[in-house]
Amino acid sequence: MKKERTRSQIARGARNKGNKAQREIAKLLGIWFFLDDDIFHSTPSSGGLRWKSKVGGTRGDIVTPDNIDWPFSIEIKNQEKSNWDLYSILFNQGPIINDWWTQAEKDANEVNSQSTKYVLPWLIFKRNQVPFLMIMGETAFNNELLGIGRLNLPNNSFYITNMGLYIMPLSAFLLSNKRHNIEDCLIQNSPLIKRHIINPSKGLSE
Repeated sequence: MKKERTRSQIARGARNKGNKAQREIAKLLGIWFFLDDDIFHSTPSSGGLRWKSKVGGTRGDIVTPDNIDWPFSIEIKNQEKSNWDLYSILFNQGPIINDWWTQAEKDANEVNSQSTKYVLPWLIFKRNQVPFLMIMGETAFNNELLGIGRLNLPNNSFYITNMGLYIMPLSAFLLSNKRHNIEDCLIQNSPLIKRHIINPSKGLSE
């Protein structure tokens, strides 16, 4: 008989899952934008440094070097219990908009209140059987952004009219905003690039 997990074991498993997603996104964005998988790092304790003190380079769930112009505060979620789907997101039901996007906005506002740099919120999220998706405000696509210039909006994005937000696959966004040849990115970390950008349907149970 399979032994039932305790609440602490379930919570620990959820934290480990979230931390893994943060580490992978940190490496993925570092490679994609800067050809360096060690330039970004996940925030310790899954956001545990979240504005308890003025921590240089902290941007939501990602730590960035002070010498890098990076225009985003990123919130990363990898959760099952909320049982979200595209319908709930587009019609503003459940935690995606009400909780997760609100947290991303709060983190960005905290950065902007304590720094001379202005950052925008960026929510990246997934669950089992679903590749990484993302939400970003329309402001990000209407302006030149510090350090990375103007962003392209992929064709397969949805616009949440009453919120001024776009939702899209993370892979589509990154492919629409290449800063380097894919071959150069593959040299840095071939499995990561293939799993999350070239063929994100692989590894959907993760």
